[in-house]
Formats: sequence, structure tokens, C-alpha cells
Amino acid sequence: MSFKLPILKARTKFILLFFNQLFNSRKKYWLLIIALLLFAAYQFDNTPRTDDEYLGEQVYWLMHIGKVKSDFGFSNLGYDVYQSIFHKLFVYIGYVFSKIFGLNLYTLHAVSLCFFAAFLFVFYKWIKYRYASIHNFRFYGVLILLLFNQDLLYAAADFRPEVMLMCLGFVSYTMLMMYFDKGKMLYLILAGIAAGLCMFAHLNGVIFIIAGLGFLLLKKEFKSFFLFGIMACIAFLPYFTDILIHADLKYFWHQFAHDPIVSEPHSNWYKPFLKLIEEQSRFLYNEKQVILTAMLMIALIGSYKKLKEHNRALLLYTLLLVVSMALLNPSKTTKYMVVYIPFIYLIIVEGWYWLSVSDKKKTLFVFQFLFVANLAVSIFYSGRQIMENAVNLSTGGIVAENAVMASKIPTDVKQANVLCPRRMVFNELGQFKKLQDVEMIAKDDLVSFLRSSDVDYLIFSERDKQYFDLNTLRQNMENGIQVLDSTQHYILMKVTRN
Repeated sequence: MSFKLPILKARTKFILLFFNQLFNSRKKYWLLIIALLLFAAYQFDNTPRTDDEYLGEQVYWLMHIGKVKSDFGFSNLGYDVYQSIFHKLFVYIGYVFSKIFGLNLYTLHAVSLCFFAAFLFVFYKWIKYRYASIHNFRFYGVLILLLFNQDLLYAAADFRPEVMLMCLGFVSYTMLMMYFDKGKMLYLILAGIAAGLCMFAHLNGVIFIIAGLGFLLLKKEFKSFFLFGIMACIAFLPYFTDILIHADLKYFWHQFAHDPIVSEPHSNWYKPFLKLIEEQSRFLYNEKQVILTAMLMIALIGSYKKLKEHNRALLLYTLLLVVSMALLNPSKTTKYMVVYIPFIYLIIVEGWYWLSVSDKKKTLFVFQFLFVANLAVSIFYSGRQIMENAVNLSTGGIVAENAVMASKIPTDVKQANVLCPRRMVFNELGQFKKLQDVEMIAKDDLVSFLRSSDVDYLIFSERDKQYFDLNTLRQNMENGIQVLDSTQHYILMKVTRN
């Protein structure tokens, strides 16, 4: 013990000295510069991200036929004719961007990036207002954590509405707090509108309506409760406009009630309690979330009294968001944490501040150690992604390979029905008569699907080749599958029927 203790003390002093230098001098801006450079390099890619294909297809059909439909599954619900459930406000904004700049991957990615920039502006203004002369520590600390957060790094240029919800949801929160600060109804109205727009952009955005209503109810602001709810409903109502134009509410309800993504067919009375218990899996998903959760717990435990005294509203509002998400969203993936991650980081940095001015040096040391670990893990994952981006940019990536594969189809592609990986959407969707998603077909259903459908060509990725077992598939199709060509990631086959 006498040998290890001095080493531990020396390391503790070194880390404390490191943080004093980092956050109390001009040297802190080097970390910000590094974070910004990593962020920019991370976004410089030409590869589809999660659901770019699904939502990109929706924008495509909106531009070409004036309504959203999808050939990527759920045709039994009529999605191949008209899809009434989608992330409407977000897709509409993607439509506007694509009308101006053209429909491509870069345009779609720019939508979320613009909302991230808008969020940073709102966030800075709020921190400056809320913390006045001591706002720099909060803004800088949260900004660093945001720029190093892997889920946000990915979502910032993903054509999904989480970053838009993060922005509009934070606007709703700040307007609600401004209402309590200044008592002006305009702020309450804006808070309700922003919350309603969140739900218009993504049905999960209802958590900001619930959080706002719950907060007002707990504050016994009953008149404000109803006004907030009315304004949120008014902002959400345009969601049904296209439904009334292209179908009716009965059609919408049929799709909503039977869509396996948005509805849960088997539900028990104790299901909400299970969801709350299972929510921990979102916060402990992998090492990135474990470090985040550990920092949050240390900030809460080490500074709870100060946090409760100085920022009780933040704690309550964040709790309402987390509980609402747990109860309403069946998925426990970490991508949904993005919508409330600024609130989590505000609590973390607020707790960090109170730890730094307290006598809890050991707790502060553990917290700062986790901060360094968070940076290290993020830099590792960012570096790996940036290297992958460099390779894709130099080769043209999967989009270029999609074009090569499409050119290998011997007949007129305009007359071809193709079953393929959905990434072929970029930029081949308009090149085929019909493009369908092979990943939506169950393993045991592929043979019957090919026999009964009008698919002319089948394209497998390496994953599909293993999943469907190409040799067995060819035998079951009685040699009705002819391999024509291949690329690095794809194999092209002709489908014939007896």
C-alpha cells in the first residue's frame, strides 16, 4: 500500500492539474478545435446512414407523384399505394431541400445538419440567458460532450428526425422556462407550438408534449396546462392533411393499428412497468452509454442537493422526458437518446460545476477520469469512422457500386423489377420499374415470394448471400436463379420461372 498510494496521489494531482489547465485557460479551445475537426471529418461521407433509404424513398415519391408510398414492405397495409404514417414534417422539409438542391444523399444529410446548427444557436442563447456571467463553463462543457457523443455524431447527418426533435424540443423547454421566468403568455404559446411540431415531425415527439403538460400540472398551472395542450394540438393537426386528401381517417387507423413498428399487438397490464425496467438497457447499451450513465449518476449523487436547489426544473423536465420515452417507445436503441441528450449533458455539466467548487475531490477525480475515458472512446470510434469515410470517398463508396451493379443488368432497367438491398435507392430508385427491399423478406418466404411475384432480377449483398443460403435457394427454385455478375459487395442474379 505504501508503494501504490503515492502513485495514485500523483496521478490524481496530474489529472486535476490537467483539468484546471483545460478549463481555466485559453488551452481549452484546443479541445474544442479538435472536437470540431473530428465532427466535420465524421460527417464527410457518401454512405447511407440508418433509414436514409426509407425516408429518402418517401421524399422521392412525394416529389414524383405528390404523395408518400413505399415498395419496401408492408404492401398488405397498402403502403405500396399510399403510406399515411411517416415522419411528416421532417420528410416535408427534406422535400423542400431536394426541390432546391436535388434529391441525393448530401442534400438529405444537410437537413439534420441544419437543425443541429440551429440547436447550437438556441442552446448558446439559452445558456447565456440562464447562467449569465458564468455561462462559459456550461456552454463549453456541454458542447464538448455533444461533439464527442457518438450517437449524436451519427445522427447529425442522418436523414432521420431525431436531431430535429432535439432542436424543437429544446426550444419548447426554453420557452416554457421563459414563461415561468417572465410570466408572458407568448412564451407558453411558443412552447406548446414547438412541442406540437415535435410530434408532427415524429410521433415520438409526443414526449415533449407530455413533459410540458406534466411539468405544468405538477406546478399546478391548470390554465397554462390547457393552453399549452391546445397550442400543441394545433401545431400537430397538419399531420392529417395529406390523409384527408389521399384517403381518410379509417385508412390511417388501419395502417397505424397494424404497423408492427408503431403498434404492439400483444400488450398486458404490466407492460408499462416492464418498459420502465427495460429502459436501463438504453443507458447501458455499450461502453459509450455506460460511461455517459456513470457520469450522470456521479453528477446526480455528488451534487443532488445543489442541483435540486438551483435547477429543479431541469431535473423534473428531463425525468418526464425519459419516463415518457420509456413508456411509449417499444425500441430501446440508443438513437432515441439523441432527442433528450442536451438535457442529460446539462445535468452532467451542472453537477460537474458543483463538484468543482465543493470539497468532494475524490468524487470530482472519478468524474474527470470518466470524462477523459469518454473522450478516448469517442476519438477511437470517430477515428475508425473517419478512416472508413476516406476509403469510401476515394472509391465512390456504395453509391458508386450501386450504379455499377445497375449497369450490369442486361435488359432495359426501366422495365426491370428488382429485389435488392435497400441501399440501392441511392441513386437507382428512378432507374427501375420497381425496387423492392430483399431485407424485408423472411428467410423461409423468399422462394414463395419469387415464384408468385414479378421480380426479374435479384441482387444479394454478402449478408443476404449467407442469410438466404444461395445454393439452397437455387435448388429450391429448380435452377430458376442464374448468377450473372458480381461486384465487391453485390451479386446479380436473373430470376426465371417455369
